[in-house]
Amino acid sequence: MGSLHSDLMRGSWLALCGVLCLGMSLMAEGIQPLPSPDTVLRLVSTNALREAKNDRAFRRRYPFIKSRTEIEKSARGEIKKQTTSLITNTPKSEVEGFPAGVKFAKGRDTEASTVSNPTRDPAAKPGKRQGGKREFQMDNELLSQFRFEVTQREIRHGRPAVRLTFSPRLEIPERDMKARFLRRMAGEAWIDESEGVLLTLDVRMTSPLDIAGGLAGAIKSFQFHSERERTPEGLWFTKDMNYRVDYREVFTRKIMETSESISLVTPSATAPSAMLHPPTSSTSENP
Repeated sequence: MGSLHSDLMRGSWLALCGVLCLGMSLMAEGIQPLPSPDTVLRLVSTNALREAKNDRAFRRRYPFIKSRTEIEKSARGEIKKQTTSLITNTPKSEVEGFPAGVKFAKGRDTEASTVSNPTRDPAAKPGKRQGGKREFQMDNELLSQFRFEVTQREIRHGRPAVRLTFSPRLEIPERDMKARFLRRMAGEAWIDESEGVLLTLDVRMTSPLDIAGGLAGAIKSFQFHSERERTPEGLWFTKDMNYRVDYREVFTRKIMETSESISLVTPSATAPSAMLHPPTSSTSENP
């Protein structure tokens, strides 16, 4: 009996020593524990204050073409309508390097814009964007609707990033349509651990949402994806973005698919001080 007890004690000490040695080895290799969700969210919130300045500097520094495609499908997946637009940005008057046939119209300062195959919604008022971006600004009220968990770390674009998952807090009451919508959202984001930038964001709808009890319509499903890249100068831009929504308006069911991408991003040699002196105007977009 005494021998068995001694063997158990010796085995326990060996196991403890093994754990301690493993921990010291990880520390020696510079592997840090995952940050808490609150730490990551504070980093993201701090970076959000710099986003407007980053975007202005990117437009000043880089000529690019942003393409946007909108596809309307029937419930069976048949394409009913498709619109593609090209929005060009150039920080100088020269536009060499862009595809042949693209025409430029000078905007304020030295920026330019163009649109191919334009269409306008007759019900939309001029100067108004459809959708409510301000309704879903990232603030404490929005973040309080979700549970967050940091689950992984890996190198992305040569930089350390952490994976942040989120799911709705089901105990929060559905006070309005916004709250009902958020309660059905879940997903994940990869976040640059140094700068707090959202590298990728994936959002999905977990269950359908009826509007006015289903009489006015319903949102059947929703998926969103975006991906950002970093330039050598340290400026971030949204390389790709797409979303798909399957919904019903009264008796008519539709599927809308929208995608945006930025291409032909090359640094402008004529704007070396763009990061220090961002422009006051923004790229114009023709409807």
